[in-house]
Amino acid sequence: MTRARRGDRGRRRGSPAGRKDRRDDEQQDSRPPHSQTRSDGHARRPEAHTRTSAAAAADSASRVAARQSRTRPLRQLLEGIGAPDPAPFKPDPFQLEALAAVEREDVLVTAPTGSGKTWIAREEIRRLLGQGKRVWYTSPLKALTNSKFHEFSAEFGGEKVGILTGDRKERSDAPLIVGTTEVYRNQLFDALRRGEQLLADLVVLDEAHYLADEERGHVWEEAIILTPPRVRMLLLSATVGRAEEFADWIAEVREHPCRVIPRPGARPVPLRAAFLFPDGGLTPLLDERGHFNNEIARFIQTSKGERQGSQGRYGRGPQRRPGMPEMPPSILLAALGSYDLLPAIIFLPTRRRCDEAAAEAAFAPRRGVGPERREARRRVLEELSEQYPEIRKHRHWDMVLKGGVASHHAGHLPAWKLAIEHLMSAGLLDAIFATMTVAAGVDFPARTVVLENIDVRRGQGWQTLSASQLQQMTGRAGRRGRDRVGFIVAAPGQHQNPQKLASLLHADPDPLESQFRATYTTLLNLLDAYGTFAQVREIAERSYARRDAAAEAARIERAREEAERRLQSKLKEAGCDLPPEVARGLERLASARSRLLEDAPQTRTDAYLRWLDKEVVPGRVVSVGRGTRRLVFVTERRGDGLAGVRDNGKRVTLALERIGRVWEETHALSESARDAAFDLVQTNRATPLREPRLREARSSTEEAVALINELIESLAGGDGERTRCEEALWSVMQEAESIERLGRRLETLRGEAWQPFERRARALHHFGYLDFFAERVTERGRWLADLRLDRPLLVGEAIGRGLFASLDAPRAAGLMAALAADAERDYGELELDDALITALAKFDRIAYDVASVEWQQEIEPAPEINFSAAATAARWAAGMDWATLVRRTRAEEGDLFRMLSRTGESLLQVSNLTDAHPEAARVAAEAASAVLREPVRSEAAV
Repeated sequence: MTRARRGDRGRRRGSPAGRKDRRDDEQQDSRPPHSQTRSDGHARRPEAHTRTSAAAAADSASRVAARQSRTRPLRQLLEGIGAPDPAPFKPDPFQLEALAAVEREDVLVTAPTGSGKTWIAREEIRRLLGQGKRVWYTSPLKALTNSKFHEFSAEFGGEKVGILTGDRKERSDAPLIVGTTEVYRNQLFDALRRGEQLLADLVVLDEAHYLADEERGHVWEEAIILTPPRVRMLLLSATVGRAEEFADWIAEVREHPCRVIPRPGARPVPLRAAFLFPDGGLTPLLDERGHFNNEIARFIQTSKGERQGSQGRYGRGPQRRPGMPEMPPSILLAALGSYDLLPAIIFLPTRRRCDEAAAEAAFAPRRGVGPERREARRRVLEELSEQYPEIRKHRHWDMVLKGGVASHHAGHLPAWKLAIEHLMSAGLLDAIFATMTVAAGVDFPARTVVLENIDVRRGQGWQTLSASQLQQMTGRAGRRGRDRVGFIVAAPGQHQNPQKLASLLHADPDPLESQFRATYTTLLNLLDAYGTFAQVREIAERSYARRDAAAEAARIERAREEAERRLQSKLKEAGCDLPPEVARGLERLASARSRLLEDAPQTRTDAYLRWLDKEVVPGRVVSVGRGTRRLVFVTERRGDGLAGVRDNGKRVTLALERIGRVWEETHALSESARDAAFDLVQTNRATPLREPRLREARSSTEEAVALINELIESLAGGDGERTRCEEALWSVMQEAESIERLGRRLETLRGEAWQPFERRARALHHFGYLDFFAERVTERGRWLADLRLDRPLLVGEAIGRGLFASLDAPRAAGLMAALAADAERDYGELELDDALITALAKFDRIAYDVASVEWQQEIEPAPEINFSAAATAARWAAGMDWATLVRRTRAEEGDLFRMLSRTGESLLQVSNLTDAHPEAARVAAEAASAVLREPVRSEAAV
């Protein structure tokens, strides 16, 4: 393979570019690269001598493209590019097969994005509505839910379609309900607790691969497990690895067949992969045999050698950073345009890079873009701004209008993202610079998807793109009915790895990983519905995560049975008519004796530290040293130490070896109980525990060992056969040990599903929400079960202790926002008023009480409360306008929107407690109304 020279290979993003004069789309002014772009997304005006650089670079890229178009590999790569001829729709065989199957059984449809999965759901909905039946259509995102609501309302008539989300409820008795998966799961809980039938004949789970989502995936599992078998289930996904295994689990837990129907063969719109060289040259990513293109490999190797051989800045040695310089966005778009690869979605790793790249590209000259498209963009934006006034003041309005490019990420308002999606769907944008969030369910056309990095941000770190993530992203390239072929282009980037990208293109989707977990909400609702822990445990053991555990348990059971057969055979051969339980009992005794001897204290200090480890528990008072002047109230154990509170209120951590005395009484972990405990010790009314003595500790061990020896001697038969049977019993110790070990492993495996629920049950018992020993939900627990929000136990305690009812609407909003907000995100530094500070201090004490009990039960700690969100939400609920809020907090609009939207939804949950807590419900309703105002209450919500 050959290609044109790479004249601009060393060009970096800092190369000068710009034009002073503003012009129409076909000759707009260039702007400098991201190093000269302001953080608000607006580009600064370049110096005069840099005006023509971008145009020259773009022309260079065009010349390279023109030369390359004559090469055979590139001709083959680009062959057939463009829009297909109009043709009447004809369903594919897999679509018809799925329609026929879903009448009788559950169906999992796995097909690439754009293959027509939604058509299957729509036609089955049409059939069922025609028969007077009911359908639930679930999606993971509010934006998708709202989109489907409008789509189905237009298709089937508005009176037949309702919508249910966290903050929107319209026509809830309609035969077709569109809603989020969480709301559907909540309806299942309600139906179970009331003993009612779920009003649905079909449930559609769109984007079924969300079952693997770390935060929300457990809701999908609960929905699948709890949906009655009489209700048919249609699951749709483009990226389900090991689909047959997933379907087998669905069939097992629902006791009804589940058929996998994939789309056979290639995508409906073929996908071709290419690599873009820094000078604008294009070449296939794979050769004719489907292997990684050697030309790219040679280029990477040559570039790597050049970079490692060059001196770093200021002579600090060679630069060894991986990858290659990113192409300036203007040059990237010029190159793509030269090959007719626009419109494109260009994935970048961060929000800031998306905004910077869009700003740079917007004002660079691009050919073939005229004022007609600019005027069409204006009409679309003006029309949408009548419905969503907040988009008119968006800082990117002029950039999108004049430049024909945009950024798309979670930092933007949902209404603005909706506007960008409308423009892209209408073919009025050349490119969108987006983070990975655009890959999640957003449906708009692009001929090309561009990746500059193989890494993606995940949580607080970075990781290599997975096969499923890549398939979600490439699913946006080449849409059915709009393109004959779609493209994925690997562009130069600092963390680009074209070879890894090539391997991922051939990889199967990642297997779904269960995210099932115990929650207070699930426990309370299931226990209230079923009445026993055994049934809650049975449901927990049906999770997708337990399917592997069940297979492991079966394997262990078989190994255990085989060990028992070998043991019985050996005893029989020795002529000992003893049951296998005798050998197992002997093994237990021998193991216990070994553990006692190993654990016996050797010194007084050893005995004392072991005693402290046993006796120092949360709720007890200890002293530093032997006196009573430095007392500590233990709040939690941490390894070989403790955390606690001094009698002066200061929090401390302490090693066990520094403790001199321990008092017997155990107290509640509240502030009042702590003060009372200190008073008892200081007035000599508390009882100190008696400390251990080494002789006594050793004596106890020796007595226990002697008793075990007697029991071991007594296990054989009479005197005549003692020697023979004793020898036989000791000869099968290996088998007996295997039986015991496998039995313990089996019990642990079976308990893993229930243990997290049991811990939460004990915590709920402590606060009076359920009776652990009677296995029933209390009256307090019933209203807590109705709170479907994050950290219901903490919110329930704040309500139960009267804190919520004592607040006005703005402070109630601030309190709820502190929980609803992302713990690690900063929402600005607006000042907290005295009333809100007092409320948050009380809330923090309640959170401390709850966390202490959860720690005792070994429940994983909850995220920290976000106080920066409290002031922001309180100001918004008090009437601050949106523009001022954004300016004062300096937070991104999308982050503010999501935090306030979650806050409003949580407040709506509390507002439903009109019977149990009428005053708290009234305050919450007022606060929700104050929070859920435009632009937060928006049909474009995500």
